[in-house]
Amino acid sequence: MATPIETVTAFFSGWTGGPGALQELIAKYFTPETVWETIGSETTYGIDQAIDLCNRLENDAPPFKFVLEWSAIAADGDMVLSERIDHYYNLDGSKRTMIKCMAICQVRDGKIVMWRDYFNHSDWAAVLQAPEVAA
Repeated sequence: MATPIETVTAFFSGWTGGPGALQELIAKYFTPETVWETIGSETTYGIDQAIDLCNRLENDAPPFKFVLEWSAIAADGDMVLSERIDHYYNLDGSKRTMIKCMAICQVRDGKIVMWRDYFNHSDWAAVLQAPEVAA
């Protein structure tokens, strides 16, 4: 079985943007009891609520590509603390923005049972802005 760090890195590294990508990872790595909390935003309980939130976020954000850069990751038992930089790109490859994030996840039996994310929500506003279109 994968270690907690391997589970968390597989989950986060599997997301590259695109419709439904995060939802597929949630279905694979979450449990019916998983709590996903983004500090300062909505908390979800279980797979269905998490997928519903992703669907709503996708509807709010223009299409993008996503690249994750790991800054640090460490585990203490089943708890994994990570720092990452989420890079968001327009579909033409131009950079939209980046968000520096901290996350803590709890892993049991290869599944994420708790994910708490911390980031500046004003940075998320840049993801929601439509890309500029050249005239």
